Amino acid sequence: MTEKPIRPFYEVLMDPDPDNKEELAVLQKMVDSGDIWGLEGYLGRAAMDLIEMGYLHFPDHVTYDYWGNRLPTRKEWEAMKNAEKAKEEELEHRTLQKPLMKKAKLETSLIQKVKLEPVLESTVAVPVIPKALKSKKMQNEEERLKA
Repeated sequence: MTEKPIRPFYEVLMDPDPDNKEELAVLQKMVDSGDIWGLEGYLGRAAMDLIEMGYLHFPDHVTYDYWGNRLPTRKEWEAMKNAEKAKEEELEHRTLQKPLMKKAKLETSLIQKVKLEPVLESTVAVPVIPKALKSKKMQNEEERLKA
């Protein structure tokens, strides 16, 4: 039986193997102790991604990041995720309940109210460039057009 080579820590975080329970156990211990949040930023963000994907979870006790910010416990995180899911379901349910006829009437009434008027040449603003900034070629072209 051949053993799998030990991968560097950052490789485990950036590309976790869900079948390798030993690697995930080591990462989970670091999350539980709060040590993961004291490392370089990209490693903490990778650990957070693993938590969001469900490979890891927050500990049952309160932990703090490198700057002293409080991180949620497992119960708080699950409550937050459940609230977000319920809000999304409610929003989806609410959008399915809207009658389609009101939207169609609104669109036609807006189209009826809009009056398209032709754009007059006098309403278009053309910037005036000082002669000092104009090249001789531009000045010659303007004189040719005036004539």
